Amino acid sequence: MPEKPKPANANAIVIDVDPVGLDPRRRAELAREEFARMEDDIAAKAMFVLDGALSFLEVEPPGFDEEGERIIPEAPPQWIEELERQHPGQGERLANMKLRAALAAHLPSKEAPIGLKMAQGTAVGIARARAGEKKGNKSLNVQIVQVVESKSYEELEVEERK
Repeated sequence: MPEKPKPANANAIVIDVDPVGLDPRRRAELAREEFARMEDDIAAKAMFVLDGALSFLEVEPPGFDEEGERIIPEAPPQWIEELERQHPGQGERLANMKLRAALAAHLPSKEAPIGLKMAQGTAVGIARARAGEKKGNKSLNVQIVQVVESKSYEELEVEERK
């Protein structure tokens, strides 16, 4: 069996779309599993952005201090520690990403990056789709139309009166 191609970078996704020698049902099952994995990855990214945006109260927006010096916000140390525990070696980088989302949440909606709205729409869409999958019986509205033959009457010949 040929070796799977390696992604160019760590974030790339490689999909083996046609595994050789599998019956169509197994191939479809593998495709669904791959799609579910990709959906989970996208949902996690969207939730990370939303988590950062919703943490906007934990950081001060950029501004100036009393001496007129520019204040550049930094990620709170607890964010770095928490993210380092969850993702060893990436705590500071992920905390800075979360900080960018939190700072964007301080902006007026007209100035906020589209990424915040995309993350929200993506998270809501995936949640709704998953909720729909978990529902049991789905109702189907059906309207039955019956065509009824019209009664036929005997034709009479009518003469005009004079």
